[in-house]
Amino acid sequence: MSDLEQLVGIIQRISEAPPEPLTGATRIDGLAFDSLDLLELQMEIDDAFKVQMELDAFLQCETLNDLLALIKD
Repeated sequence: MSDLEQLVGIIQRISEAPPEPLTGATRIDGLAFDSLDLLELQMEIDDAFKVQMELDAFLQCETLNDLLALIKD
């Protein structure tokens, strides 16, 4: 499973993902997360990828590719 597939799986568990497939270019603000969903997403990503993202850096991500780049840093 790729990192993108793992990230998409996390997103789909937390929120109702749009019917179109999620890609690296998918904008996070288009996923209709509320603030609680975003915090849950960050915690799930931290756990799944064994990382510790800063909240400010996480909130600055605009697309799934941005999130993946932050995870890899």
